[in-house]
Amino acid sequence: TSPGSSGAGSAAALQDTGRHGPLAVAPVPDPDDPPYQLGPACRAELRSLFQSIDANQDGTINKRELIKALRKPGVADRLGLPAMVRAEDGTRDQFERFFQQLDKDDDRELIV
Repeated sequence: TSPGSSGAGSAAALQDTGRHGPLAVAPVPDPDDPPYQLGPACRAELRSLFQSIDANQDGTINKRELIKALRKPGVADRLGLPAMVRAEDGTRDQFERFFQQLDKDDDRELIV
């Protein structure tokens, strides 16, 4: 994801599913359709969650930061991911699919 990108027109968008439900990643329909818009409360909650995951506060989240953050109470549930990511039980594959849906420019970093 590139700096300053609002996520509009990307192949994935975060859906606002409620205050404590998971933030699901879903494909955006036809590019001619209007992009999904997040309300101010959801945007504020996402920014707060992003900042809590961004361990070194550089404005990006890499895979290591996200995997570590999933162990914190509430983070995994909010993102709809397992708290522990392991190759042996398929959770690594689930994590990779999630991350790649959000990392559209394949730079291995997420930017809000």
